[in-house]
Amino acid sequence: MLASVNYSDYATSITPVLKSDGTVRVCGDYSVTLNKVLHIDRYPPRQRELFARLHEGKEFSKLDLSMAHMQLELTEDSQPLTCINTHRGLFQFTTGFCYRRRPRYFKTMERILAGIEGICIF
Repeated sequence: MLASVNYSDYATSITPVLKSDGTVRVCGDYSVTLNKVLHIDRYPPRQRELFARLHEGKEFSKLDLSMAHMQLELTEDSQPLTCINTHRGLFQFTTGFCYRRRPRYFKTMERILAGIEGICIF
């Protein structure tokens, strides 16, 4: 997930974020670097359509994909752009971390699974 690097043109500072369970998540503050140039995919769930599709359902399953983006490897060209500057040195992400891009994954899943009866992505 993280790889140590000796130098980076793009290093950003870290920001501690308190999680609901009381532990701390260390995040990169990309508000002044990467976020300024990222295209944000908009993919809001369409509630009426979802409820209409679920209305006749009798059995439901849930796959929690909340951390699925962490399983996707970043390209070699993208990794240096994710560099964070810590008290232990510079590190860059090797797997997907970008929450702003998550909607694209769901949009892709919906397109791939379109037409399969009983499948609803949201």
